[in-house]
Amino acid sequence: MGLYDAASRTFGGFFHTGDPLNPPPLHRNPWTLFILTGLLLPPLLHLSGLGVRRPPVPEVVASLPDFALVDQDGQPFTRADLADAVHVVGFFFTSCQTECPRILNVMRGLQEDIATQEPFAGYDGQIKLLGITVDPVTDTPERLTATMAQYGLDPARFTMLTGDKAAVHALVTGGFALAVGDRTETAPGVFDIAHSNRLGIVDGQGGVRGFYGLEPVGDTIGLTGAQLGTDYDGPDAVRGWAKVVLDDQRRSAP
Repeated sequence: MGLYDAASRTFGGFFHTGDPLNPPPLHRNPWTLFILTGLLLPPLLHLSGLGVRRPPVPEVVASLPDFALVDQDGQPFTRADLADAVHVVGFFFTSCQTECPRILNVMRGLQEDIATQEPFAGYDGQIKLLGITVDPVTDTPERLTATMAQYGLDPARFTMLTGDKAAVHALVTGGFALAVGDRTETAPGVFDIAHSNRLGIVDGQGGVRGFYGLEPVGDTIGLTGAQLGTDYDGPDAVRGWAKVVLDDQRRSAP
């Protein structure tokens, strides 16, 4: 008995139709095709992209109105400057001594992740970061430039915005639907402004796609977030969902 016949008989003893003592050769056994299909189909689907899970794109929860602010270089920045990219947005003010340093440090970490991690290859330059001061009277472009340097923020990927106080507050409260408090002195020479510490995602049309907290989830889950987007909170989630929104934006582009 040849090796092929022996393999056919052994295989047919487990998977057969008809007479188990006289199973058909491997190439004619219907179970052969069934098992090979089960083994080969998943990797083929993955390579083709058909088997890749695409989570539902976050819905628009708010829409930014037309606005006119200036960046850290004193250059105009409007809603039109959001086009062709997805922005992760945080709120801060330069004299803040409580939550704002943490916000900017987390955003710097996101900047580094997007610039260096393999899941974001090809996305650098289209997932950007945007910091909006809630103290525009104090935070001039010069102060924003100094803060960017202090935190190691890259102007090619990160933009800080200031401008007229009424225009800033209208954008935050009317566009992002977030509250902003008044500037109050909590101790001699120490001021505070109540504002959101969550990071938002804004698409290229000015649509706000959700808000995420500052607590990390973990490196392993974070990689899943970077690749697929996630349904949990944290910086790893915001970077993952930003990628999902950008993918959708690319697919929808004419």
